[in-house]
Amino acid sequence: MALITQIPLIKKMELVNRLPFFKTLTLAERQMVVESFSELHLFKKDKMVFRQNEHDNHLYIVLSGELVLYKQQHKPSLVSIQPGDFVGEGSFVETHNRSINAKANTETIVLAISHTAMQKLPYAIRDKIKDRIILGMSQRIEKLGVVIEKLQGS
Repeated sequence: MALITQIPLIKKMELVNRLPFFKTLTLAERQMVVESFSELHLFKKDKMVFRQNEHDNHLYIVLSGELVLYKQQHKPSLVSIQPGDFVGEGSFVETHNRSINAKANTETIVLAISHTAMQKLPYAIRDKIKDRIILGMSQRIEKLGVVIEKLQGS
């Protein structure tokens, strides 16, 4: 993992502005999150973002590239995380150990927000981010329901 510090703010904003996750935030709110309350990280292909049972309370939002989630190495990945999607919400919200492994499937840039930084955000921004997390989790549950139905029908 490499902390990205040399990207101009305008480039960071270009990455963030095109993602649905941030669409409810105003331009000024997005800029505040990018400048003061988050970090950009670059993960080379096959590098681990986090490992199962690690203690890490960051929410990772994929800006470019792709992450894969899996339980055991050498087993098929469970899901891929695309630009605009996020991962790590369980440990971010509950501050418990990771329940799964996440690694970069391609060269990937993520925006990382720590639980501590989230608490320092102005309430309005924090509320909008929480709403996006809830919406994303709801969409995942819906997709899982479809997968379960297909498996039961087999």
